[in-house]
Amino acid sequence: MLQLLSALGLFGTVVMVLACVRLRRGRGAASTRRFPRLERLLAAGAGLSFLALALSGFGIRLTGSALSGYPLLLHVGCGAVLAAAFTLGLLFWAPRFAFEVGDTGCPAYCPAHRLGFWLLAVAVIGAIVTPLVAMLPWFGTHGQEVLVTIHRLCALAIVALALSLALAEARLHQAPR
Repeated sequence: MLQLLSALGLFGTVVMVLACVRLRRGRGAASTRRFPRLERLLAAGAGLSFLALALSGFGIRLTGSALSGYPLLLHVGCGAVLAAAFTLGLLFWAPRFAFEVGDTGCPAYCPAHRLGFWLLAVAVIGAIVTPLVAMLPWFGTHGQEVLVTIHRLCALAIVALALSLALAEARLHQAPR
C-alpha cells in the first residue's frame, strides 16, 4: 500500500513539474518582473528542494528499501532548504492568501485557492515538525513509527495540495483564446 502511495506521490510530483514548466512557458518576461527577485529565488529553492525530496523520499520507497546513506543525507539537507524557503516564502505570500474582505492589492484568488494555500502551510509544517519531534526522547519506538507515518502522510498531502494549486494557477493565468 505504501509503495502505491509513493508511486502516486512521485507521479503527482512529475505532473506538477510539467504543469509549472507549461505555466512558465506561457508567461512573458513582464509577468516574471512583477515578483521581486527574492521571492523568485525562494520559489525556485522551494521547488528544487521539493523535487529532490520527492525523488529521495518516494523514489526510495518504490524500490522497497529504507531511506539511508547518501539518499538520507540528501533528503535531510533538502528538507532544511525547503523549511527555510517555505518559512520565508510564507511571510511574503501570506498577505496574498489572507481571508480578508476588501481590496488588498493582490490578485483575486478564490476562497478555494486561499484554503489550499493554508492547508499546504499546515502540511509543510507537519512534515517539518514530525521528524524533529521524533529525534527527541519523548516517544518510544511505536511513537517514532507513528511520527514517521504522519511525516509520509504530510508529504503526500503536500504533493496533492501543491499539484492542485499549480494546476489552479495555470488555469487562472491561462491566456484567453
